[in-house]
Amino acid sequence: MRGIALLSTDRQNVIVLEDIDRQTFDDLKSKGGYTRTTQCERVGETTEHVWPVRFIEDDIDWMYGY
Repeated sequence: MRGIALLSTDRQNVIVLEDIDRQTFDDLKSKGGYTRTTQCERVGETTEHVWPVRFIEDDIDWMYGY
């Protein structure tokens, strides 16, 4: 089953992953999320923890204003 995964970071950002497999989401959730490292010229390297929040099987109506 495929759907949309909502993830949250410790920097209070929200990540939306579309067309993700439910098993992948469940694996992330069972591991307690993951650590993401990004490189920025101004700030340098930043590391943040990402947690899976919710899996949605239905389509999101983006025009509605979510």
